[in-house]
Amino acid sequence: MPRLPLAALAALSIALIGSAPLAAQDCTTTWRPERVGTDSQGNPIFSWTDGAWGAANRWSSGVPGPSDVACITGPSDRSVSFSVTGATGTVAGLVVEGIREQAPTTAIALVAAGLTVTESGLLGDNERIDGDLTIAGTFVVTNGNLVRGGGTLRVTGTLLIEAGDGNGGFGNGSQIGDRSAAGSPSTLILDGGRFEAREAISV
Repeated sequence: MPRLPLAALAALSIALIGSAPLAAQDCTTTWRPERVGTDSQGNPIFSWTDGAWGAANRWSSGVPGPSDVACITGPSDRSVSFSVTGATGTVAGLVVEGIREQAPTTAIALVAAGLTVTESGLLGDNERIDGDLTIAGTFVVTNGNLVRGGGTLRVTGTLLIEAGDGNGGFGNGSQIGDRSAAGSPSTLILDGGRFEAREAISV
């Protein structure tokens, strides 16, 4: 079971390997904004604030469980930035991706605290996942950031780095870990899994 500090991966030559695209899947529970008050007419006011993964009121169908596809996408009509922290347990699928057509600069951060994705996942442009995450299925990253804020990424399935649409503003592809002097330590563990890339990647 190779255990590689991410700084050491920078010296590796990563083969460009083809793979099937992520299968279409319906979200079974979706992160939603928090009600923060009412306006002068008594209508509710909602805001895309930071929140905890375990807050049932922030999910459309409750906290995600082992058979759920959890989606964190943000609004479709404007750009926002928010974090979801303390993600733990097991989910079948995970989608962390802003809706780019109307909200091109949305930035979503998920902090995992021992989260396992068993079937499939997607991390989109300008989004990030930090903390401790296990990928047991096929997880696609398009110009996103994995464990740049520190943590452990364990891959028992397939981690696929795809080319994104570039709207996230990175300009240099996906990033795993942070090799700067000020970066938090990150580790990638290939526990019988595969690491495939179709675009440039920084590690």
